[in-house]
Amino acid sequence: MKSDWACIALLLPSSLFAYELGSATSKLEFESVNYTDVSANSSTLHQLSLSANYIFSLSNNGRFVASPTLRASNFDGIKNHKRIDEAFIDWRLSQSDLRVGIQKFSWGRTDIVNPINFSNANFQDPLDDEFEDMGQLAISQRSYYEHADLEVLWIPFYTASELPNINSPWFPDLASTTPLGHNIDYQLLEMNTPKRSINNSQFGIRLTGSKLGMDYGISYFTGWNDLPVYQQSIIPIDVNNISIELKPITYRINVFGVDGATTLGSYTIRTELAYINTTDDNGSKPLVDDSFYHAVFGLDKQVSDLLLGEDLNILLEWSRQYSSTDIQYGPTDLDHIFENTLFVRLSTNQAPAWEAQLDIVYDLANEGQFIRPTFISEVMDDFKVSVMLEWMNGDEDSFFGTFKDNRSIRIRFSKDSFLF
Repeated sequence: MKSDWACIALLLPSSLFAYELGSATSKLEFESVNYTDVSANSSTLHQLSLSANYIFSLSNNGRFVASPTLRASNFDGIKNHKRIDEAFIDWRLSQSDLRVGIQKFSWGRTDIVNPINFSNANFQDPLDDEFEDMGQLAISQRSYYEHADLEVLWIPFYTASELPNINSPWFPDLASTTPLGHNIDYQLLEMNTPKRSINNSQFGIRLTGSKLGMDYGISYFTGWNDLPVYQQSIIPIDVNNISIELKPITYRINVFGVDGATTLGSYTIRTELAYINTTDDNGSKPLVDDSFYHAVFGLDKQVSDLLLGEDLNILLEWSRQYSSTDIQYGPTDLDHIFENTLFVRLSTNQAPAWEAQLDIVYDLANEGQFIRPTFISEVMDDFKVSVMLEWMNGDEDSFFGTFKDNRSIRIRFSKDSFLF
């Protein structure tokens, strides 16, 4: 823990230096999540995080951006890390931007589910509304034309998404004995990452523009699936005990995507369609996902002066996947928990005093439900308190039914401009 804080402390002088030459911001956040139905020994997650962002100019056409974050919690395997989220040099050329370093990518236009987005993320707390994309070492260039933009990127090294560890309440329940009565001891091994080579690097290209009143995007990405699967190895110990090693492994994917957005009267329509092509089109490889299509359709509208004289924002989104085989997805397969899912989001605010939001999710494929009301209040300048109630239920074949014991009350305190 001390070394983690020391890592952040070493970055602060650079942040203060940036404050003089450019801009610097910081944020302190404390979050408490009470899991109401899990065991008393591990029912409350406490998490403290400190983050900073600084930008300073290198020349008239260049800048350096860095964003360090440190998180510490009392739960093993949930949001315990020190990390540089972004650290890149950005050059403005005549008709393009060139960016080199650790950077984040966010492709797509829909609000909740983005099937064309390839970014890795932190899934250690899947219900965290501040969904945390992770930075990747990359070289990217965005070129600007009269009616379109072209983004090209190269990611030389693979970085997996962060998943819950075996002691987390978000790790699937594991059988303690075999059908023959052997006791099972599980070992979660290190990720089997691809070797660093040109052939194992990742590449993406995306064309965006506007035509006939519609924003559009066409994209292609070839790389590695950011969500590994677990390869099991059974190791006999003695006549009464066995060990099962769980080794995360990954596989290559090719993602072809199109996306669009337009307005129709007072409605905004957003859509994405992706074809995720793997090396298994006939279901013959158990450790490789079958190729599938993933479509998302979103519709949002703002209704004026509806609640307490404030505007009400209404968002509807539908996520639907179509596999090339008759595969049945498991409830903990994060690539497919939204196989056929409807989202409803209602939100209103009186900025900056307060915000209110209601999220409703219904899993049409497996009869799962999730409801989360959220209220955020700015009690003083740059200091906010958030309260969220997270309720889920459903069939045991659904994600929300599998983890229904993780219903929670989430309280968050955040202070912007904490250091500068």
